[in-house]
Amino acid sequence: MLEDSTIEGYTVIPKFGQIGFEIAAFTFMKTKLHHKKGAEQEEIFNKLKEHYLKQPNVVTVMSGQGMGWTQYAFHCMKTILTLPSFCEIQESELSDIIIATESFQADLKAWSAC
Repeated sequence: MLEDSTIEGYTVIPKFGQIGFEIAAFTFMKTKLHHKKGAEQEEIFNKLKEHYLKQPNVVTVMSGQGMGWTQYAFHCMKTILTLPSFCEIQESELSDIIIATESFQADLKAWSAC
């Protein structure tokens, strides 16, 4: 009964460091979305979401609030060396939407070893 009414699904959480991913990254964004309303806001968010979900190893993209940020993307990377190209693609394709970004990276190998 719980599965029908309150459980959305089940998720497998792999030991990313053991399957070749070294870095987990949260990319926090300030966007122009809060200046838009209704269908226009939804259209712009969908463009943002589609962009990120086409990038390698992006797990999720969400809107939210906190610490001055309005959206974030969570992704895993093989090495920290792939972050600059991720950011360059983001800048070239989303400069009309994104005002500012910051990334937080975590070492997955250390986490997986726990």
